[in-house]
Amino acid sequence: MIFMICGLIGAGKSTFASKKYKNVTECENGTKEEQIAATIKLYESGADVAHVTTYPSTEELVMAANFTPSTVKWIWIDTAPDQCRKNIIERNRPRDMQDLGLVIEKNKSLWKRFAESQLPFKHITLFKTDERW
Repeated sequence: MIFMICGLIGAGKSTFASKKYKNVTECENGTKEEQIAATIKLYESGADVAHVTTYPSTEELVMAANFTPSTVKWIWIDTAPDQCRKNIIERNRPRDMQDLGLVIEKNKSLWKRFAESQLPFKHITLFKTDERW
């Protein structure tokens, strides 16, 4: 099974995936293409794999389309924007802290893409709040 773990920047995707799944791929230290290749390799070896991304890129959608729909599970980590901002600040990753305003704008764009999405996301809430854009 491939679990596509999606959500806003700072939503808790990586933390969730690392606690729930043995095999996790992320784009932290490589390219999106390398992450996709690692996901496919793990899956083809017979392992379940959690593929962590904000919202699937075209390349990730193509990867998912190459598998039967029952093989890919879409998960949206449903974390409110203010909690994501708090998480980003607490995490203090240099790439996010260089321009926090840009990261917040990116989250607004991601939220819009998610809201308009036709992907069959299962929602998982890690932080309790009703706040939404």
